[in-house]
Amino acid sequence: MTKKLILVTLCIAVLLLVSCKSKEAQKMPDANQQSTPFVYAPLPPFHEVFKILDYLKLGDFNQAVEDKVFTTKQEIGHSAFALGVLTADGIISVRGHNKTKLNAIAEEMIRISNFLGLDESILKLADQLKELITNDQWEELEKALEHYKNEVEGTLYQSQQYDQFTMMQIGGWTEGINRIAWFVNKQYKADKSSVLIQKGTLNHLIKNMGYINTPSIKDTDYYKATYDKLNKIKLIIDAPTNETYTKEQIDQLMSLSQDIKKTFEKK
Repeated sequence: MTKKLILVTLCIAVLLLVSCKSKEAQKMPDANQQSTPFVYAPLPPFHEVFKILDYLKLGDFNQAVEDKVFTTKQEIGHSAFALGVLTADGIISVRGHNKTKLNAIAEEMIRISNFLGLDESILKLADQLKELITNDQWEELEKALEHYKNEVEGTLYQSQQYDQFTMMQIGGWTEGINRIAWFVNKQYKADKSSVLIQKGTLNHLIKNMGYINTPSIKDTDYYKATYDKLNKIKLIIDAPTNETYTKEQIDQLMSLSQDIKKTFEKK
């Protein structure tokens, strides 16, 4: 095993241990003080994932985000998913220093935040993003986007809106795995594909999605399609060879995650 692969594997192991295993036993009571199987397991910080991509020299960040901003219809499940996607896209766009894309992403994030009824402090954070973009404060902007994501997740978690919390995480994770697969696929080398090992995170997302009980989310075609495709992605993620994935597996990850996004994307 090369030194590079060892370093990447260690980085990923740390991310998964910090973000998933340490939180594995945390469960929240519902409004009636009864136990719920929901598991609080935050996603690995986006900026840490992209530091790994930087190290592997995979970062053509400006081309990684489409010019057309991801939009969806005004429904809580769709909107929560889109907010996760946009946060991931925002952080990628920061790395590409693309002000046009960032301004459009920030506008859509503000619109969705308003629709979801997030509290005023979060709306102020969304407004602050635009000021940082205008002033070319790239490092501060990356931190602000991560902070915004954490604050939104925290608000949904504390208010026991577990289903929206889960859908936002699924959106962020889906876009993250899609874009990382895109990076790896551009200059495929087996050792670089190890950045896609996300077993613990994905297991928690699938479990929490199974606990969703909001009828307007649970009883929809998009819920069933997303749940099915996440389980297909899991079969691939769980089957690396020597901690790496083949180019065919990378293509499958890109296709399945893109299909999930299309399920939510506004036609």
